Amino acid sequence: MKKEKILAICIEEIRSGKSAVEDCVKRYPTLEKELRALLEIAAALKPDEVSPSPEFRTRAKLHLFDDQQPAPMKISDRFRSWFVLTPVKISASVYWV
Repeated sequence: MKKEKILAICIEEIRSGKSAVEDCVKRYPTLEKELRALLEIAAALKPDEVSPSPEFRTRAKLHLFDDQQPAPMKISDRFRSWFVLTPVKISASVYWV
């Protein structure tokens, strides 16, 4: 398994509480030095709490559907040909009656 994959798995396990840094290092003794350093850094990093400002929320709501236009109605070619020929059919039937 690649080092990147091992690191990602260990970080996920540490963040979810399934494992500690020591547990991961013990599973991969050949990568002990490098893995320990990276996992300690990753464990120390805490993601910031992000909450959008009220102004951002208002702008987002206003512009959310700006680019969306209702789709133009399409008349299928089959229907169009029937509609175009309808006056001819009606007038022809009047003459033949």
